[in-house]
Amino acid sequence: MMIRSFLIALCALCLPMGALAGESPWQEVTGGKLRLISGGVDASTGTADIGLEIHLDPGWHTYWKYPGDSGIPTEVDFSTSSGIEPARLRFPAPERYDDGYATSIVYRRQVVLPIDLPVPSTSPATLRALVRLGMCSDICVPVEASLELDVSEETLAASDIGHRMMLARARLALPHPQTDVPPRILKVEREPSGEDGAALLTITAELMPNAVDADLFAYGAAGSYNGVPKREGLTENGQMRFTLSTRGLAETGGRQPLSLVLVTGGTAIEHRIDIARLPGS
Repeated sequence: MMIRSFLIALCALCLPMGALAGESPWQEVTGGKLRLISGGVDASTGTADIGLEIHLDPGWHTYWKYPGDSGIPTEVDFSTSSGIEPARLRFPAPERYDDGYATSIVYRRQVVLPIDLPVPSTSPATLRALVRLGMCSDICVPVEASLELDVSEETLAASDIGHRMMLARARLALPHPQTDVPPRILKVEREPSGEDGAALLTITAELMPNAVDADLFAYGAAGSYNGVPKREGLTENGQMRFTLSTRGLAETGGRQPLSLVLVTGGTAIEHRIDIARLPGS
């Protein structure tokens, strides 16, 4: 029995690390590398704990789901997957990047984008991800990568603690809906539209006590090409004020939706409004 146990353990050590760890092979791209990772099953939700891990070379960055003034949004197509329900890519809080010419919304160094996916009820089940993103340094390069990961229930049962920790940190960084306590978007005011039809929004954020910094990102309906909110600074009562032109915000179904993501003190909240319903519209 001891010999048999030794042989089983030896065979396990000889297996490819990806098979043990629940990960796809790294795919090298200009400016970095990408892979899919699995942390098994999330016990709190009963869903698969999956993510897209992106490592960026020093000096390189990639983009949020909306790139800002310039760039290529990060997108993933899961449509060729088999044996799974629809998957959804999630985006942790990004950061602002100003290169002197344009302001973008980016990730640098390393980021894990969580993927919402119910545990498949059939086997085999394969998650296939066609990733499209921009990798930028002194130059910007459009990149595509095809990744594949076995996500059948029996495979998910063997989780990896390192991947679980990375995914847990990534999910903590996801924006959550704001509540009636800070941090939150306190008010959004609209000035009358100019001759070009665009108006200026003034967005006031209420921060946690003693907070001295915050950032704000915005994205509209599909087809929008709005800018990045401008930081106007702290007010006397400790609130943070931003401004944003409505230029480039698309309309849909008689609405002009705008999502605002406030990042402060390691916390991110999201607040959605309809500009068409603001006073002065």
